[in-house]
Order: sequence, then structure tokens, then C-alpha cells
Amino acid sequence: MNANLYTRFLAAPLELKVFATFSVVVTILGFALPVFGPKNFWEAVLPFTGWSPNIGYSFGLFFTFALIYTKFPLWLGRLGIIAPLALQIIFGLLVMDKLPANNFGNPYLTVSPWRPIWTVVIPALWIAILFSPRVKRFRDRKSSGQARLALS
Repeated sequence: MNANLYTRFLAAPLELKVFATFSVVVTILGFALPVFGPKNFWEAVLPFTGWSPNIGYSFGLFFTFALIYTKFPLWLGRLGIIAPLALQIIFGLLVMDKLPANNFGNPYLTVSPWRPIWTVVIPALWIAILFSPRVKRFRDRKSSGQARLALS
């Protein structure tokens, strides 16, 4: 009997489930808010997140779900998730150099001193969390054909 998608998602370690959920929410909001959201709200959020707050998470979604639902190699999946996050950290560090820049009252040019939290700290925390030994154990069990429902 084949397990359905929900059962496979539940069998994944908590780290992957939370990251996948967070990435989906951030990706949807990152694409929908500039288009469908109130312009003044987007302009208020923009200095804290940058122009594309979902870029590091939307590109890693494929690899996140590949780690959960397939026998994708762990090293390649981790690389696919971590590389966009690492790029987000690098670009966040480069933007920190522009913190005192003149923005001419334009919210699209404004860089908040709090932006490094979104562009550096949060991606770095996700990278550390995704190197959890539970993720490796989950992949080892799955590769050996012993994947079981683990609700932890």
C-alpha cells in the first residue's frame, strides 16, 4: 500500500516539515503581497525584507520536497536548500554596506538597520537547523527502505 502525501510529510523530521511550511508561506506572501496587497503595507515591509524576500526560500522548495518525498541524495538536497540561503546571506551582508545611504524618501530605496535579521540571521538559523542529525537519520532510513511514520 502506497502512503499518501500527507503521511509521507508526517514521516519527515520536524526540521524539514517546519522549513517546508515556512518556505511555502514566505513564497506565497512574497509573490502575492506586492501584487495583491495594499501598496502602503508593501512599502512598510520592504525596508526590512528587501525587494524579493522569498528568493532564498522559493528556490529551495523543490529540494525540500524532494528530500521529503523521494530518495534524492541528501548531499544534493542540502546543497539545493542551503545554496539559495547562503546567497541570501551574502547579498544581505553586501546591503549592510549601504545602510547609511540616502533614500530620497523612496521606500524602495530604504534599507532598515533591521534588514540583516531577515537577510542574514534567519537564513543562517535555517542552515544550522537543516544540518540536524535527525534529517540525516530520516534520509538514511528512507534510503534503506525502512521509512516509518515518525510523528516527532
